[in-house]
Amino acid sequence: FLTDLLFNSPQLRFSQAQQKAMLTWAQELGASVPNYNQYRQVHVSICEQVRNPPQRQTTGDGNVWYLNDIGDAIAKDVANPISREGMMFYPEDLGSQRHQVWHGDKMVSDVPDDLLTANVRSQDGVMYYVNELVKCTGGSFFLLKRWVMSGGEMFAIGHSVDNAVGGFIIKDETLTRLPVSSFVENYLSVVEKNGGFVIFVSSLVCSQSYAKQMPNPLHEIAGDRLVYSVPIIVFIDDVSGNKSKQWNKHFSCYMSNSALPHEKLDQEFHVRFVATSPNTSPLEIMQGVRKAMEKAFNEPIASWDCKLKEEVLLRPFGLFFAGDNPMHAELSSSAGLNSNYFCRTCKVGGTRKHKQSDIGFSQILAEGAPQNSSKTAEHVFQQLMTALEPNVATTLNDAISGSGIKDTFAQPIIEHLVKLGQQLRKGSGDGSALSPGNVLTNLTEELKKIHMSSGGAVMNPLLHMPGVDIHKDTPTEILHTILLGIVKYYWAQTVWHLEKERKMVLFQTHLGSVATAGLNIPNIQAKYICHYKGGLIGKHFKTLAQVMSFLIFDLVPRNVLQAWLVIGRLMVLAW
Repeated sequence: FLTDLLFNSPQLRFSQAQQKAMLTWAQELGASVPNYNQYRQVHVSICEQVRNPPQRQTTGDGNVWYLNDIGDAIAKDVANPISREGMMFYPEDLGSQRHQVWHGDKMVSDVPDDLLTANVRSQDGVMYYVNELVKCTGGSFFLLKRWVMSGGEMFAIGHSVDNAVGGFIIKDETLTRLPVSSFVENYLSVVEKNGGFVIFVSSLVCSQSYAKQMPNPLHEIAGDRLVYSVPIIVFIDDVSGNKSKQWNKHFSCYMSNSALPHEKLDQEFHVRFVATSPNTSPLEIMQGVRKAMEKAFNEPIASWDCKLKEEVLLRPFGLFFAGDNPMHAELSSSAGLNSNYFCRTCKVGGTRKHKQSDIGFSQILAEGAPQNSSKTAEHVFQQLMTALEPNVATTLNDAISGSGIKDTFAQPIIEHLVKLGQQLRKGSGDGSALSPGNVLTNLTEELKKIHMSSGGAVMNPLLHMPGVDIHKDTPTEILHTILLGIVKYYWAQTVWHLEKERKMVLFQTHLGSVATAGLNIPNIQAKYICHYKGGLIGKHFKTLAQVMSFLIFDLVPRNVLQAWLVIGRLMVLAW
């Protein structure tokens, strides 16, 4: 076991030749170690016992890639004392304060109720499930919908219930918050004390719809075990597969357990590798990630909770998707900067003529109407339907440019249908071309065939992922957007002013003598920054943005100084 642990250390990989050499060397020294064949047998046995995570995946084009088990990764987090400490599985409402992922508006109010943690155990050991009726102190009743922490106490958000003569009436017009400490009986106890059944007013459709959800199906699966929902941050980007400078493009995907505090999320130890492939597109990887996540959610993963010393069930769900701006555009089915509507989050933009006008340019700097995943899916579906028609190459290009929507998952299918349609309409040159009706029938059947062979996926799998609005859930990547974007170009403009006025040497003196106490930044290398002013990286710009206002107040025009003051305020908000 110890030999297997050494040879599979994440930060110290051994080749087969190195493994054999080390085992032979140890045996020659008289150490009690297995030979290589014995070691391999133990390795296979260990992988079977702890679940060997890689799972074979195949894309619609036949490309093979491997996906690490997401449920297995979070199960090990909960069982590991290092990662389990500080984990939080319930949203926490701190008002206007935001310190952790679970303090955000999405976790507190936007994530659908059925994705969040399903149950809570009260201090007296009673288990309460969402979507169930409970009895409160004073004899009133309450319908549970979701849990939220506030002020160090667990609360339930749900609907008040009237106990009328004809049965219970659920008042779902408003949401109410009650402390769990005010509950005295869970649903099973209420049913038992009411003769084995609970009656809801039959004439009210809403009450009957809630009644059909009781008891919560997780009762049968979990019993007295806690069922934690674990929000997952998914990251994907293109990287090189070579150690040399020659670019060998691979798409690599990672995940983080966002039930962890952000202090731990920043540590490499808590980043889990999911997949990498040189041939599979990002959205094809996302399709595999979504399927794995939904499978683990619908079939909760059993894990040992090392903090509570008991077995729990885990259900992962996607919270948001990290990456750089081009990757976010692809994940959002955005056509990018060359389209009329170029933003992945809002509908800012218009025709080129409009954007070049005074009104159009000013509107680019204002927030547009938010993008909507359902509307995006409708546009992609319309492009798929258009591909069935004749002579549509120009029409499709105009649709992409005009709407700003280009789905890289659906695009190969669209191109295949267009090309196949051209071949069918052209025929073999002997007059065997098909009629328009027959061509449409054949193309429709081909689309259905693709739909069936790909497991029902013909467009971006993130557009309809439960709990995800991909246009909102791709948070802005601040390194490239702010440091290597805004700050970099304002730095270049400021350097131009300083060199024009021959004040660069004076600026270097200011930079080298500025007090940095309290800034929590490394020592400022003034000579290096000023000498290599055109080749700086993110950490340099992060330092400059915090101190520039104090260095150039008497060296540059007033409007340049004002710009740096605004950048300083932006840095405070971003970091």
